[in-house]
Amino acid sequence: MFSDRTKSGIFSGRALLISICAGVILYLGAVFALDLHSRISRGEKGQKAIQMLDALRRPLLSVKEAEIRLLKTGDTQAAARNLTKITTSAASLLDRYLALTQYNPTLYELATRLRDRYEEWIIQERRLIGHFTKAAADGHEEILQDALHEASDGFMNTMNTLGAGEAPIHHDIDTGHRATRLLMLSSGLLFLYLIGLVFIFQRAKTRELRRSYDQLKKEMKKRQQARAAIQESTKMLKLVLDTIPARVFWKDLDSNYLGCNRIFARDTGLESPRQIIGKSDFELTWADQAKQYRQDDRQVIQTGRPKLRYEEPQTGPDGSRIWLETSKVPLTNLNGDIIGVLGTYQDITGRKQAEEAFRALFQSTVKAVGQEFFEGIAAALCEWLKADSAIIAELTEGDNVQALSMVLDGKTIDQYSYALPGAPCEIVIRKGYCVYPDRVSELFPDDRDLVAMRAKGYVGIPLKDKSGSPIGVLCVIARRKLDLPPKAQDVFEIIAAKISVEIERKRAEQELNLYREHLEELVAQRTVELEASNEELEAFSYSVSHDLRAPLRSIDGFSKAILEDYWDDLDETGRDYLRRVRAASQRMGLLIDDMLKLAHVTRRGLTVTQADLTALARDIETRLQESQPGRQVEFRIQEGLSARGDERLLRIVLENLLGNAWKYTGDTPRPRIEFGGKEKDGETVYYVRDNGAGFNMRYAGKLFAPFQRLHRSDEFEGTGVGLATAQRIVHRHHGRIWAEGEEARGATFYFTLGEGIASSSGGT
Repeated sequence: MFSDRTKSGIFSGRALLISICAGVILYLGAVFALDLHSRISRGEKGQKAIQMLDALRRPLLSVKEAEIRLLKTGDTQAAARNLTKITTSAASLLDRYLALTQYNPTLYELATRLRDRYEEWIIQERRLIGHFTKAAADGHEEILQDALHEASDGFMNTMNTLGAGEAPIHHDIDTGHRATRLLMLSSGLLFLYLIGLVFIFQRAKTRELRRSYDQLKKEMKKRQQARAAIQESTKMLKLVLDTIPARVFWKDLDSNYLGCNRIFARDTGLESPRQIIGKSDFELTWADQAKQYRQDDRQVIQTGRPKLRYEEPQTGPDGSRIWLETSKVPLTNLNGDIIGVLGTYQDITGRKQAEEAFRALFQSTVKAVGQEFFEGIAAALCEWLKADSAIIAELTEGDNVQALSMVLDGKTIDQYSYALPGAPCEIVIRKGYCVYPDRVSELFPDDRDLVAMRAKGYVGIPLKDKSGSPIGVLCVIARRKLDLPPKAQDVFEIIAAKISVEIERKRAEQELNLYREHLEELVAQRTVELEASNEELEAFSYSVSHDLRAPLRSIDGFSKAILEDYWDDLDETGRDYLRRVRAASQRMGLLIDDMLKLAHVTRRGLTVTQADLTALARDIETRLQESQPGRQVEFRIQEGLSARGDERLLRIVLENLLGNAWKYTGDTPRPRIEFGGKEKDGETVYYVRDNGAGFNMRYAGKLFAPFQRLHRSDEFEGTGVGLATAQRIVHRHHGRIWAEGEEARGATFYFTLGEGIASSSGGT
């Protein structure tokens, strides 16, 4: 805002200066353009010249007067003296007049002519005086009259010449007067212009100053409001600092305290945070730890990096040892320079005590299970809370609980059970974690055991299974007021969870033991069921192979006989029908054969050996080439491929995959079939790739389903069982099989074989 006002002021002053210069330039331009100074100068010189002419008239008239006195008195000597005296004065005036008229050539020419006329006239006057003396002596009146006429003519010529010079002089004087008036008018206008500029810019400056003043008032008001807000924020910050449970402090570069909040001051034993200003850690109750505190401050200040959430001990005002979780960060000014350290800490003594208690409980039960675990937990809880009794109980039928472990006055009590109604454990089961620090026997008078024990303090927590349902209760009882340390509930929840897990483990162990007792019976029963299932499958296979094959053979055989014996009696339509019947029966036979093979593959046992897959692929290649000697197919079979598995079943997998590749490259100009393997994600992935017909990936999910085909039977023969058979064999080898392809671009079939395959006598 101030920079804008400064720019505005600079602009106003500059504009004023430019306006003044423009006015002066215009004024001077007009003066020089109109040649006012030259005209005024000519007028002033003309004024002097006219004055000189007026002064020159007097001696000229004096010469004429002397001439008249000469004619009256005849005193030629006096006339000669006067003439000499007057001509001397007139000559001086003429010289000055000539000097004044040099500014005007025309006037100067007239002045020169005046001087010439004057000199001629004076000569004539002198001649007149001489003739007058001679005329008086000799009586030559005619000569005198001629001289007198000449003198008169000379006077008139001189006076006429003198008068002729007045016109240009008056013209110059008039021009000078006009130029003077014009100059005065221009000067007046310039003055008024400058006055107007000053007035306008003064008003603008006044408005600007008024705006600046208003803005300044607003800024001052804003600053006052900001100052008030800062003061309010400072009060609020102080209130927040004094309210939050964390201790906050800040130090200078020498680790001397600059301030703190009230709770920090209370930890130091001081009454007010102001009392800590200027003090160091060596002057406070934790002087023993001051050296370490200062090292931490130095580390933060020198590195410029915070040190966060680290634990450290501290000596309290009463000499007790407490634990803190401290964080320190660099304290910087507005320029970002480090000027100290800002720190905060929380008292985690309760948490440390809880951790110690939990560690002690854990160490006491780390290797224990079952009853030993329960008894160890109960004894550790009594020791931790300085209690008289601890009970770990399991819910039983009805409203009763059975103690898994009970410690009373340091002794283990066996076979203890009690009723829930009227006991604090009933509240625990219903509501969760409960604490009754004092007078628990008075609060639950129906609990005879509590009353007999004269119990005062009680704490309990339910035990729950994985579903969150109560399965028991853990409680600790004391004959005195029970003072629980901080984080006690967290410790109880952890212990309760561990006890619940142990109870469920114990129940599972019991169930497992029961299951083991009946395992042989279950295995024998399962074996009988499997044998019955296998017999049913054998019977089904026989039924399919015998009962279905015989009718199909009869249909095919009689159809063939009709075609051979009654060929001439049948028209082309009848022959076509019979050919279709034979093709359908033969296809049905192939389907039955494939079904039997699929069942056989599923049921037969695995004989696991190290199978040479490269050799199997080479053998299959040879048989395929022999089946169609006229085809030229490029085979690329990777050397050194082997795997653990049933060699006969793996041969079936390769026969199906390589056979499919051979079949679907039948219409490909330059067919190519590849078999190889590669390592991927820690396992060997085998593949069979071809550049044949391929398939649409949208239907990839149907490839391995029995009797599912993606091509018509008139395009490529087959029953749709080969890939399903390959998939079942791969699955029996704990592997995976999948395919990728693109129509008219070929297909790739991938499969893996799992490790750790064991030989077996059968499969499911």
